[in-house]
Amino acid sequence: MMDRKPPFDDPLYPRRYFIGLVHELALDPDEALDAARIGEKRVHPSILTDQTGEMDLHYNTGWKSLFDPDEQAAIESYIEYEKSLPKIEDDAWADPTATNATWSGIRDQARRLINALGGLPEDFPGRWAKK
Repeated sequence: MMDRKPPFDDPLYPRRYFIGLVHELALDPDEALDAARIGEKRVHPSILTDQTGEMDLHYNTGWKSLFDPDEQAAIESYIEYEKSLPKIEDDAWADPTATNATWSGIRDQARRLINALGGLPEDFPGRWAKK
């Protein structure tokens, strides 16, 4: 999947990188549960959120200028939403089906961000984007 990434100096690189960080969060619940694995072992779907903190770091340490104002607004909205999420230990995460309100909100935010950044690349999984 990531072997198709553009060169680092290509304007598409930061967009694809950010999509790569959040695309699993945008998956339909059954796809998200299948993606929530470490090797072959199924894990709680909250594992899918463990890389998205990188977005804040990259965005605020030099990448902001690489995005147009609409993309910036979408990224900033996503970062703020992510910061508002309950701690992983909170009961909001207890449902391992990825269908509760916490997951619905995450899914909606991730899809909005992906669409603002140009949409899901063809080589990424996600039936929701290909319907």
